[in-house]
Amino acid sequence: MTKRSRHFWIEAVLLALVVVSVATAITVSELSPLTKDDLRLEVASLRSFAQDGAQLTNQHLAGQTTQTFFDSQAEQIKVKVDSSLKTLRNSSVKPEIETDRRYAMNLAEHLSSEFDRLSTSQLELERSGPRLKTLGKQLREMEERMK
Repeated sequence: MTKRSRHFWIEAVLLALVVVSVATAITVSELSPLTKDDLRLEVASLRSFAQDGAQLTNQHLAGQTTQTFFDSQAEQIKVKVDSSLKTLRNSSVKPEIETDRRYAMNLAEHLSSEFDRLSTSQLELERSGPRLKTLGKQLREMEERMK
């Protein structure tokens, strides 16, 4: 075996070890239950999405955005809300924070529904701004309580 060949195999084995280590770390992190801090971070993200949605809605109602921009931004936020909702639905948690997870999941479901309503009618758009703001307050209260 030449020196060059030996270096190739050493590098190949090292690369394989790195790939396996990364895959193992990702798998373990995905399978581990959400901690209280993880749940609080999801709630904080949802609060931010609710506030962004309320602000976007108010700006659109005031004529400060185009319909295309509004629709695009609302859809991008909804995708993020749905991702958080999926995380909350699919993750296990310790029994002591199960009630908080369910409450956060309920608020996330309401938030997702509000983003669905944004594209239905002008009347729904006018109603959604205050509802998004209320959801943001509820999420902020939950976030504060979890500290």
